Amino acid sequence: MNSTLSALALAAALCAPVSAQDRAPIVVEHSALNDLHHHIRAVLHDRADAIDLPGIDQALARAEDLEGLMAGESLAWAPVDIIISGFDSTEGLDELLAQTWTSRRFRGDKAEFQRRAAEYARALAPIEDAFLERHWPGRRAELERWCEWIDETIVAQPEAFYWHAERLGYARPEQVLTIVVVTETGWPGGFTNASRDKRASFVQITGETESSMYELCIHEMTHSLDILDRGEKRAAPTRIRNELRGVVADNRRGAQLLRNAWHTVYFIQSAMTTRRFFDETHVDYGLTTDLYERSGPAYPIQRRIWDAYNNDEISLDDAVEQTITQLSALAAETGE
Repeated sequence: MNSTLSALALAAALCAPVSAQDRAPIVVEHSALNDLHHHIRAVLHDRADAIDLPGIDQALARAEDLEGLMAGESLAWAPVDIIISGFDSTEGLDELLAQTWTSRRFRGDKAEFQRRAAEYARALAPIEDAFLERHWPGRRAELERWCEWIDETIVAQPEAFYWHAERLGYARPEQVLTIVVVTETGWPGGFTNASRDKRASFVQITGETESSMYELCIHEMTHSLDILDRGEKRAAPTRIRNELRGVVADNRRGAQLLRNAWHTVYFIQSAMTTRRFFDETHVDYGLTTDLYERSGPAYPIQRRIWDAYNNDEISLDDAVEQTITQLSALAAETGE
């Protein structure tokens, strides 16, 4: 059920060396099963009202049972999201979920997770055909419009993607990255999950403008680049996260200021890339929400450093070192 556009893009990306491509190594996908699954996740998080679909209450109940094992950690959905993203229908889905791996974010009983995941898949099966008939045509049309927009605006104009990656110190990826577009999903509306052999970024279209979607896609692609960089440890966010990890362990009172510092860099730089390549009037997601505000006094420090870097006043190494040094000092003051 994935779009022909995605299939053609995947074939092109796999057949050509990354350095020779005139497209970013990204494929954009959508499917009815993905959309149904993420609708259910959205309803669980009060981000959407349940669609009129006989049997959806059972699917919601089984999803709630599964999420009940996650202790509020929504990214523990990762194996279910990744596995469903590879299926066009529910046939055989329960068997694979009954043997699934679990996310490092999951701290519960693996066997119980597998059992409830398989029950969830079996609850999706009876409502799949009705969803296809009643709701999919309209949702599909809008998803295809956004898939085409992402392909034309980001994938087919790779300068922004490569500039963004290089500005943060990431190597050009030798593997294809995947964006899965859905109508709506659970909190926070965009996230990236990975297994041993696949990375997928899930982005919702509901409530997004072209400008915010551009930042969202660039941001989530950064997560995929970060996953690929884990072995190299050369990119700026990876270095910041690794260096500050020890400070966090030694200073619990200051830990909250530092824990998401690497992620704040994603937001600042993704918004900068959006302004540079797509919309010079774009306002950071972190400013249109309370995200930067929740970073407390760490955000102004990071903003000042990364604005200096993006104005070519300091090097990337300087930006990383200043971030680590100044946030460590802030944490020490907070912990006193």
